[in-house]
This record gives sequence, C-alpha cells and structure tokens, in this order.
Amino acid sequence: MKNLLFILLILVGVNVFAQTSNNGNPIMAALPFLDYDPNPRVVAMGEIGVVSSSQYKDAGLSQNPSLLAGESRVAGISLAYSPWMRKLTDNLNLYGLKAFYSLGPKNTIGYSFTYFDYGKTMFTDENGMQTGEWHPIEFFHQVTFARRISKAISIGAGLKYIRSALALGQIGMGISSAKNVNTFAFDLGGDYQKKYAISKNLDFNLQLAAVINNFGPKVTYSVDPEGPTEFIPTKLRLGILANPDFYLTEDMRLNVDLAYQVEKHLVPTPPIYLNNSDVIEKGMDPDISIFRALYQSWYDAPNGFKEEMNEIRHKLGGEIRLNYNDKLYAGIRGGKSKTHESKGNFNYTTLGAGLGIYGFTLDFSSYLKKNSPLNRTWILSLGYRTRLDHMFRF
Repeated sequence: MKNLLFILLILVGVNVFAQTSNNGNPIMAALPFLDYDPNPRVVAMGEIGVVSSSQYKDAGLSQNPSLLAGESRVAGISLAYSPWMRKLTDNLNLYGLKAFYSLGPKNTIGYSFTYFDYGKTMFTDENGMQTGEWHPIEFFHQVTFARRISKAISIGAGLKYIRSALALGQIGMGISSAKNVNTFAFDLGGDYQKKYAISKNLDFNLQLAAVINNFGPKVTYSVDPEGPTEFIPTKLRLGILANPDFYLTEDMRLNVDLAYQVEKHLVPTPPIYLNNSDVIEKGMDPDISIFRALYQSWYDAPNGFKEEMNEIRHKLGGEIRLNYNDKLYAGIRGGKSKTHESKGNFNYTTLGAGLGIYGFTLDFSSYLKKNSPLNRTWILSLGYRTRLDHMFRF
C-alpha cells in the first residue's frame, strides 16, 4: 500500500521527495513527474539538460529542444527503463522513448514519450474479498521542432500532451473527490555555440543556453468546477557548457564536458497566512494567471530577495569521453544537484557511464543520496543514433 500513500500525497500537493527544515517554504506544483527524466546521460550529469555536447543530439528531447539542431543531419532512437525509487515501493517504473530526425541541414523534428507506472493496488473488504483494483499512471507525449538560424544560434519548441490518471473514482470505490487530468504544456529554448581553435591539437567549444519548460494552464484533480487549481512545474533554466576537445592522435580525441545549470520555478511562492486563516500576513496572493506568474514569481517570496535566491536550484556536471573517429566512444559522468534546505533540500549526487559502437549506444546512471527514496535509483537506455551523411558515425 506504499504506492497508495505516495499517490495520495501527490493529490494533496505534498512533494514526497522534499526534505525540508521546519522553517521550509518549498514551491508546490502539480504533475511533478514532468521533471523525471528517463535520459541516463542527462541524469548522470546532475540532471543538466539545457546544454549538452553536440555529440548528444538526443539531449534536445529532455529539456532544451533547440539542442536537436546542428551543423549535420542526424537521426536516432532510444528506449529507457528505470525501476523508480525501490527504497520507497517495489512497483514504480519509469519508461522513456525518444526519436529524432533531421529534415535538412537546419531543421530537426523529435518525438518523446515518458510513461510513469505506479503499479497496481488491490482493495479488499473486511472479509478479504477483492472489491476493486487501482492502476494509476501518468504520461506525456511531446513533439519537438528545432531550427538552426545561424552558424552559432539554434532555437527550438516542444508541445506536450499530458495525462495524469491518478483518480480513484474509476474503480467504483465511492470516492468522487478527484478526477484525472488531461492538459498540455510548451517548451521554448535557444542556444549559442562557438568553437575556438586554440592550437593544432586543441579545440575549445563554448555553449550558452536558456529554456522555459512546462508552460501551460493550471490543473485540478477536483471534480468541483469551483475547486482549487494548481500550477504545473513551469521553470526557467539557464546553462553553460565548456568542452575542451583534445586531439591525442589523428583519430583519437579526448573530450571533457564541464557544465553548470541554474533553474527557478516560474510559479507563485506560498505566502504566510495569519493564524491559519485566509488572510495573507506576508507574501502575495498565489491565485494568479500563468502569465502573471512569469514575472510575479521573481518578487513574491514572503521573506524577500533572499528567499527568492534560495529558490534557485544549482547543478554541476561533467563527463570525460574517449572518441575514436566518431565511430567508438566511452565516457564516465558525474554530477551534483543542490537546493536550499528551505526549498526542498533536493541535494544528491549522480554518476553514470556511456558506451557507443558504430551508432549503437548503451547508457547508465544512478542517484546517490543516503536516507532518500531516490538512493540507488538507476536508469538504463539502449539506442541508436547516426549522422545521415556518414552512417554508423556519431
């Protein structure tokens, strides 16, 4: 029954991953599964996905759609699986499918499907007879388009259809206070890339990027038309990537990716209410439109500028990769995610590795955080990607 408690906590807006202090004031948003990324390379890099080495075009299907565009025509597909948070329950599973294809030298389209399965829960009466079955799921489909508008700049957009089927009412349990959610959201991003020839044996690649993820209407699980609505996890993400590229021999290169990312929710900060009433003592009214939230979320924290800065999440990640003539590569990855203790305390380490052989790829990642449901959660993916002008090359 652990997964029953897990889902009920989501329905009432409690984030079970947060580990806050008594004085915490974390941001609350519906549909938190939108942040669960089944791309093990992105996860292994500390969940950094707004920037990425140009070798990994599929990263454009995670956070920043503009990353799909580039100088060469590419195509690829991958499947991913994760037995999600086995320390919490034994039947949560995360699945991912990603595919992309270049229509020409400047335009690339992509598709991704993320499916979160909460497993089955059986209900019985006082005599032990089965009275119903609950199998909640959440998923989204996303279509993505990216265009390279100059040698250095690319832009991209993605549209998601989202379904959150968590309601109990479908199984005849007599619970009518919740309904399933069907909604949509947009991603919009851009990136700038510049290559510097430092010497005959060293190139230096720099990338800057920005993206808004999950911009969409508020949702409700309530069957009451006048019931409360919740924001989905709209975020602004900014990133920078430095990529020294060392030519060890004519065919062998050593790539080093070093990335830093910051992100902030573009949803209201919960105010402080007077004596558990509806009267706001400090902060601002959170019952606003999604458009107003884009700017009010920068100055509505009850404790002012310092609290606003505490809402920024910081991520560091890196990869060291050996590449043989774009036919074979092997890399090891690591990352760190840090959030202020009053804003969820999402602090953990990630590790992973990847292998590519003539276009075929195998990637693995794992979360490391003691006393956390995420500890030892791993993700594995198998895929194929290639340059269309040089088949079986990355």
